[in-house]
Amino acid sequence: MNKFLLLCSYLFFGVFSVHSAFAQCISSVPQNDIGCDNGPITISATVPSFMSGAASNIVWSNGAVGPNFTFTPNCSQLGPKTFTPCLGDGTPIPAQSFVIGPFNGSIAPGATATQSINVSNICFQPGVSQYAGSLALNFTGSGTICLSVGLPDGSVQGPICQDIATINGLSPIPISLLGITSDPNGTWTVSIENQTGGNVGYNISASTITIPAYNTQGFICADPPVEFYVFGGCPSFVSVNVSKTQICAGEQVTLSATLNPVGAPNVSYQWTGPNGFTSTSPTPTVTPANTGCTPQTLTYTLQTLTCTNNGNVITTNRPVSVTVYPFIDPAGITVDNTSNIQDPDCSVTITSNLCPNFTINGQTGTATLPVLPGDNGTNVNISVSAGYLGCNYSFNVPVTCLSNCAPPVATLTTTCQGTNQFLVNVNVSALGDASSYDIEPS
Repeated sequence: MNKFLLLCSYLFFGVFSVHSAFAQCISSVPQNDIGCDNGPITISATVPSFMSGAASNIVWSNGAVGPNFTFTPNCSQLGPKTFTPCLGDGTPIPAQSFVIGPFNGSIAPGATATQSINVSNICFQPGVSQYAGSLALNFTGSGTICLSVGLPDGSVQGPICQDIATINGLSPIPISLLGITSDPNGTWTVSIENQTGGNVGYNISASTITIPAYNTQGFICADPPVEFYVFGGCPSFVSVNVSKTQICAGEQVTLSATLNPVGAPNVSYQWTGPNGFTSTSPTPTVTPANTGCTPQTLTYTLQTLTCTNNGNVITTNRPVSVTVYPFIDPAGITVDNTSNIQDPDCSVTITSNLCPNFTINGQTGTATLPVLPGDNGTNVNISVSAGYLGCNYSFNVPVTCLSNCAPPVATLTTTCQGTNQFLVNVNVSALGDASSYDIEPS
């Protein structure tokens, strides 16, 4: 069997195929966003140094020709701008080459040797570019070895298992016989597994693989293109804002500034505030604290607002305030609902051990809420306040009766009725904690 047919039957050497990457042929130069009152800027693309002559064949999506052109922003044409550079049809690409190998070593029985191959900076057009050169392989030993290849896209080809003598008989392998049609740029791995009973030596000689000179067919375009945004002139300051002017300690608020036009992006921010707070975000969030017993007013300041078009300062020292009310910790509230329901002063008592100025159902510090015998088994609604309704802590307290709660007082007497009947008389002198009673025969 000749080498070509044997290779086709083994399908091994297709392992060198990798995915296309036109960035190796042409790249756009990133451009920052600009203000419409800026002067002209240069929009550029580059090609690899070995094919610098191809730069004159660059065609832009706006019709410009060459590696760069001048763009002048216009305040009547704001918004996103996109310019795509492409190598024009028929662009001559010089010959290129890369080297595979050398790899050599010894593999113990049952072990696997893995080698990595990295290829870069090859301008390759699938379906047009071709390969030339050959690959020399040699293995020592006898028996079966298995070959597999990991490709740049994460897939693995193989394993292909074959006798060492058969594989050696194929070398050197003309690269043109291997059926490679895709871009060689990328990283892939070759793994050799020794399935023989002894050591196997391997040697992949350094082999120069050439991509002969070719002319492009159609357009090869940069991805991504040149993209940027043209902003309006410097905005004016309107106001500084906070999302809520009254909050509970631990609650989050957002700072912001209103500009004209609204949402103008060509500005930079510098905020300052209590406890060393600083931020350059347009809308920073803060979580003010208050560990005291009284509301605290904290001030945050938009220290500077600067136009990035020209560096001019739009405004300075713009304060905004937020009132922070203390946090009400339920663990600091004492509940006493153990009084005797029959006592004249029977009550539920709630005490705040947090701050003496906290109010409980409108009463400062401690609230004593009277209850009546008929309230036994119901709930008392409690609301603790630090001065701001949004921070109130509300809960229910059950009304309970101690074990000495008073039972009803009843006297039973009987009266004979005839010879075989009697009448039961019940006299209730006090209901105690009961609101009603039932009498059942026993």
